[in-house]
Amino acid sequence: MSSLTLHGPSSTPASSSSTPRTAGILQRMSALVAAESKLFFRNRTVLLNALLLSPLMALALAPLLLDTLGAESFAVLVMQMLVGFGAMFVIYYNFTTIVVARREAGIFQRMNTGQASVWEALVAAVVPSAAALVVQVLTGMIAVAVLGKVMPLVNPVALLVAIVGAVVIFAGLGAWTSAWSSSVEAAQYSSMPLMLAALFFSGLFFPVQFMPETLQTICSYSPLYAVNALVGISMGVAPVIDGGAALSVGESFLAMMVPTVTVIAWSAVGIYLARYTRFSRRA
Repeated sequence: MSSLTLHGPSSTPASSSSTPRTAGILQRMSALVAAESKLFFRNRTVLLNALLLSPLMALALAPLLLDTLGAESFAVLVMQMLVGFGAMFVIYYNFTTIVVARREAGIFQRMNTGQASVWEALVAAVVPSAAALVVQVLTGMIAVAVLGKVMPLVNPVALLVAIVGAVVIFAGLGAWTSAWSSSVEAAQYSSMPLMLAALFFSGLFFPVQFMPETLQTICSYSPLYAVNALVGISMGVAPVIDGGAALSVGESFLAMMVPTVTVIAWSAVGIYLARYTRFSRRA
């Protein structure tokens, strides 16, 4: 992995205040986010993955369980599918391909000679995907409230932690995965092992309560399961490993402690692994 200086040359005088520096960072980030948003909407593959793939998978799988679940459980499952599949496809897979595409186009190397750093570029690149995930979650909440006649939120803080955690964790893992992806096409295969493992331990495809106790313990500390547990808690339902009982507002804050710690720990792992992102084009 080639080594790059991660920040462009700086000639800021020692006597300058922090306010101009902060304003400069915000201006650069705004410009980078605007540029990434334009590229995001121009790339039909990325756009379709972000806006349609996870909702379509949720719509395809959820009706299979409609007859066996009550209205509240069904609503929780739909929201968990939206967030879980969104974390995998909207954030992780999309961001992996975006980083690879920017690297192979030489964008990161060109930025290394300017004012913006490559880390600012990475953060800006994930903003459109994160915004798409938020839109999907909000749309899902409205649909659940209108069609299912279920009040979707008991603890908004838990949902906020779940969404922010999902973005940080899987954007970091996506940046890390891009390091050994030689091309956008190769990223389809290099991202598959982690994606399958995360989905397996999430409980979305295989009911966790029917797994052996050892696997249940592993699932409870996996990133996507913790995110989905927070989604369920935000809607007043305890994780299935803990019985799946209904939660009051006070109980929901107590129940979110363990998955929140798990999400924070995995966020730290994602940020650490992102340090190994490759920013120079492959020879």
